[in-house]
Parts: sequence; structure tokens; C-alpha cells
Amino acid sequence: MIQEERPGWLRHARERLAALRPHDALHRLADTAHGLFKRGRADGARSTPETAAPPHEDGRVAGGAQPDRKTLETIELRDELLAVVSHDLRNPLSTISLCTTIIADMLPRPARTREVMRRLEVIRRSVDQMERLIQDLLDAARADAGRLTLEPHEFPLGPLLAEAVLTLRPLAAEKAQRLAVVVADGVPPVRADRQRTLQVVSNLVGNAIKFTPPGGRITVRARREGREVVVCVEDSGAGIASEDLPHVFERFWQAKNERRRGAGLGLAIARSIVEAQGGRIWVESRPGHGSRFSFTLPLARPRTGIGIDAPRGSA
Repeated sequence: MIQEERPGWLRHARERLAALRPHDALHRLADTAHGLFKRGRADGARSTPETAAPPHEDGRVAGGAQPDRKTLETIELRDELLAVVSHDLRNPLSTISLCTTIIADMLPRPARTREVMRRLEVIRRSVDQMERLIQDLLDAARADAGRLTLEPHEFPLGPLLAEAVLTLRPLAAEKAQRLAVVVADGVPPVRADRQRTLQVVSNLVGNAIKFTPPGGRITVRARREGREVVVCVEDSGAGIASEDLPHVFERFWQAKNERRRGAGLGLAIARSIVEAQGGRIWVESRPGHGSRFSFTLPLARPRTGIGIDAPRGSA
């Protein structure tokens, strides 16, 4: 059986990846994915997130629009690229992470010098960064295809915010940044996908840590506004220029004067998750005055029925 010839970049993907350091390989893949996402939109693969309807499993788009052959080929190329990312990079990363843990556990006490343990920690963090880049690419593709999975349920927001901050506190500590959580009194439970909401908060706080100088402060706040809860991540960083504000949630976008600090997908994914849960996300910023990223979550449905205690403070 004659195998159909693949495009040149895909035929040689494994050889090219093998010649690159893993971190460089991921950025090269991110750049390639950027071209495919742009090409898909230019060919009419899907409209903007605000107006697009998710495609059916057989590739048909809701509303009667049918993707043309060129669009389907673009989507297929993108899916094959992501298969290379998921298989050819994720498996070796898992091996690196496991071996690093084993080495740390097996080292005799005299060999566990500060320098050795620091180098092992650098390896672990590099693996974590590369795995996040891979997950961002996969999530961006799922969101673009309308297949971002959500499992909404009710949960209190305070513990989730505390969990996100606890995970990222070591990164803030390295820059002597103050990281705090402030939840207003009376914030009720929300109804959303807890893990995806944690992903949004972690993305926003992680961004704030990256773009806030040493000694700065980052505050995560939550308050109730009508039938929603508003979550804000405020920082004391350099702020965002007014001409850049309309672009911060675009895929792969980064300010021209900023050095590359990732694939540029975190905020785009955060927007996709928030909007898929029926919320809104926005940013307020002025150069020299820091930034405030905010998003909304729907309140949990009120509980009714016999045997439910009345809220505290009710007559």
C-alpha cells in the first residue's frame, strides 16, 4: 500500500526536533502552530470566538456553513502537528522528570550539595515549563475547534484562589514579590469548571509575576457583583500601553518591546475558558501604574427545599 506523501515540514519534523534542544523545539513548534492558526482563520476555518459556532464531530459547522477542502487540510495539518507535540515531546519529558526525581532520591547525603540540588531543580522547572507550553498548544487547538471540555459544578472560590497562590508563591518569592489573596465578605459559591477556573487564575497570576519587577506586589481579589463573582489579579508592574490593550488576549501576541516569555497563548486560553463558562474577561492598565485583569464567574444556583438551613444573618 502506497502511503500518501506528507508535507515537507511534517515529514522531517522528528529529525528537526531531534536536532534542537527541547525548549527551542517547543518554541519552533509554537511558531509553526501560529502560522497554521492564522492560515486557518484566513481560509475561513472559523470565525472569531465571539461569533463562531462549534463544529460537529464530522467537521460540519453549526449554522449550515461547510468548510472547504483547503480549510479541512489546514485543520488536518494542525492536528498532526499537535500529535507530534503530544507524543514525541511529552513522553521524553515524562522520562526526564521521573529520572530527575529518582536521582534526587538516590543521591547519598554528602552528594546533596546546594549546587547539585539547584541544578536538579532547574531541570524540573524546565520540564514543567515545556509541559505547560505543550498543554497551551493543545488547549488552544481545542478551543479553536469548539472542543474545550468543561465540567461545571458548585464550589467556594476562596480555597481555589488560595491554591493558585500557594502553587505560585515560590516564583514570587524568588523576586521578593508580595502575593496576597483578598476575598470580600459574603462571596457565595460559584458554578464553573473548578480545574479550568484554577487554570485561568494561575495563568493570570503567573503573568503578573513575570511582568512585575522584584519587590513588587500582586493581589488576587474576589467580590460579588449582582449575579456574578468578579475575580481580579492586580499587579504593580510597568503596565500596558494603550495601543497594546486591544491585543493582549490574541493568540501568540506579545508586545514588541518585550523579550519572548512563552508562546503567547496563556491569556487567549484564559479568555476561551471564561467565555465558554458564560463569563467576561478584560484588562485595565496604564503605563507606570500596573495592570488589573478581571473576569466573571456565574453564581451557584440557589438551594431550595425542606431541610435547608437559612443563610446566616437571616431573620
